Amino acid sequence: MGEELRTTCPFCSLHCTDLRLTIDGGRLADFSPPCEKGQMGYANAISGLSASRKQSQTRTALQAVRLSLEAASRLLVVLSADLDREAVEGAIRFSKKFSAILTCAEEYTGSMFALAMKTAGFLTGTLGELRNLEQVVLCGVEPGQSHPRLGEMIQKNLLSQAIFLDPPDPLEAIRWLRLGNEERGENIPDFYTDIAAQIQKATSGVVFFGPKWLEAGLPVTTEFLLWLNDLNRTGRWYAQYLSLASNNTGVVETLLFATGFPPNVRFKAKSVGYSPRRWQAERLIQMDWPDLCLLIGRPRHFSEQTFARLEKNRTILLDPLAPSWRPHDWLPVAQAGIDVSGQVQRLDGVPIALQPIMPMERPTANAILADLASEGPRV
Repeated sequence: MGEELRTTCPFCSLHCTDLRLTIDGGRLADFSPPCEKGQMGYANAISGLSASRKQSQTRTALQAVRLSLEAASRLLVVLSADLDREAVEGAIRFSKKFSAILTCAEEYTGSMFALAMKTAGFLTGTLGELRNLEQVVLCGVEPGQSHPRLGEMIQKNLLSQAIFLDPPDPLEAIRWLRLGNEERGENIPDFYTDIAAQIQKATSGVVFFGPKWLEAGLPVTTEFLLWLNDLNRTGRWYAQYLSLASNNTGVVETLLFATGFPPNVRFKAKSVGYSPRRWQAERLIQMDWPDLCLLIGRPRHFSEQTFARLEKNRTILLDPLAPSWRPHDWLPVAQAGIDVSGQVQRLDGVPIALQPIMPMERPTANAILADLASEGPRV
């Protein structure tokens, strides 16, 4: 039986620091505390180590990729929102050299909305501060799947103590909730009147929301901010974006610090441009805009049509695990928290250091990007 390891989980943005696991014979033999997402993540990552050993990283393979880069005139670099800080910083340097568009596989609206709420002061609560709040509202998210231990973190039974809202039209729902608090008419559905009254009774609370509630774009963002402002007139309310990715907050913060913008930027010789809608990853790929697409980390939510485009065109994937689809080139890389160290951010912005549990010799994404960009100036 292998030795028990204590570690921090890299597989969701809670980044639980109390994990205990045992690896025996190259497989995960024991895992606690219970968390299906973490256990599955470690099992896949450990088995993926042996698979990536079979994919040799020869100088010839890297040279072939380098030649493709030199020939590309429309380079698209797509970041996974699971990457650690060093990988994102390396991608920024790489994109600057090759005058690329740099975007993120995670839908940009989540990042933009979170930034807007942070500016408004609604994202200032840490997980520790959220433990003493009276009410939890879940807007189009299921923490049991995306963040299994969230209830434990904020000391709430989310099945019995949370209000769950998942209407077909989130914008309409928010507007009904705002009207329900102010008694502006008799046509408000009873459901929303009751929910608004329940929320209004609480002197403090937190609203967790996910990508599903952001599909309507700016109108939902505006109404959501107004609703939170209404709630804070009589109580103390926070909001928190539950991304399915493990480091969405860290990726956005790193990009902001380095470029002044969140994802969807375009680098030129002496400038950087920003277009949140025009330079979305899937939009550009489905338009066949890039003549070369570099994916750093696996995209979680791309459609079948997008993957079909990626398989048809020249695509390079840097990722720890072998892909289920067929990119032109797959270069295995190390994973923070598995075989290398790395820094990420918890969903509330707290920095978390990840340490390796099985140190290997796989190169990091940052090292490969530096190697690919090492020969000759290109701006």
